[in-house]
Amino acid sequence: MSPAKTKALVSLAEESLRSVLSQEPPVDLFAAASARRVRVVDFRKMIPDGGMRPCDGGFEVFVRSDTPSSWVAQEGGCGPSLTRRQRFTLAHEIAHTFFFSLETPTPAPGHRRITPKHLESLCNAIAGTILIPAAQLRKDLGMQWQLRAKTIARLAARYDVSFEAAVRRLEGAGEMGDIEIPFGEALLLCEQSNESGRVRIVAKCAHYAVARSIAGEGYPEDLEAALARPIGPEAVRAFSSGEPWSASCRTDWGALSFHWVRNDGMGRRAALEIRSRQLSIG
Repeated sequence: MSPAKTKALVSLAEESLRSVLSQEPPVDLFAAASARRVRVVDFRKMIPDGGMRPCDGGFEVFVRSDTPSSWVAQEGGCGPSLTRRQRFTLAHEIAHTFFFSLETPTPAPGHRRITPKHLESLCNAIAGTILIPAAQLRKDLGMQWQLRAKTIARLAARYDVSFEAAVRRLEGAGEMGDIEIPFGEALLLCEQSNESGRVRIVAKCAHYAVARSIAGEGYPEDLEAALARPIGPEAVRAFSSGEPWSASCRTDWGALSFHWVRNDGMGRRAALEIRSRQLSIG
């Protein structure tokens, strides 16, 4: 599916939930579920994060939880309190409903030819839009915004999503033209493996010129060295003790700043801000 078709599908999903998504964040996911004919959300102990299936009158959605409970649309109510991971899971399962026809009592799969991998990717994109609607995002960012860790943290708190989900949403919004990524800037969410000690990029949001520079294995040497710098013993001790930690340096490639991220207890993660002086746009 082309980027244009992907954007059209995401926009269609957002438009169908406009009355819910136009409310002050964080989005009421149970209202969104009800609008998409989700009849029951069952919180249960299970291995996957979530799942869904069509049923008579709509859909049943399943969300992993250590505390079993259920939300029933007919009974109304705001539903149980959700963790940020559960909020993304529920939004993702709501996104799956857009690939069914609602014209029959029991929803039937749509006729779009799409691979399972691409389907999950599309549902992630729709979930991101449900959690952080484009119109609200543009309003919150304003005209002159900077791609900084504190910007991401503020958005994550306002929309009740994880830091990682906020980074991915900004990247997707930039790719679809909903927002303009500041020229020459990037933010990478990096994670260090507890076993190997290797650093990997978990999520990124970048102006396309910077994104081209860090794509694949084409990291500049100074960036590669800088990636390992903030995850050293001193930084780990500061993070473990709960102390705020950051570091910055200048390289031939650009200015780099690191900030520890507390991401739902996911471990050693740091946000790397990049303001590059060497851009290749051609």
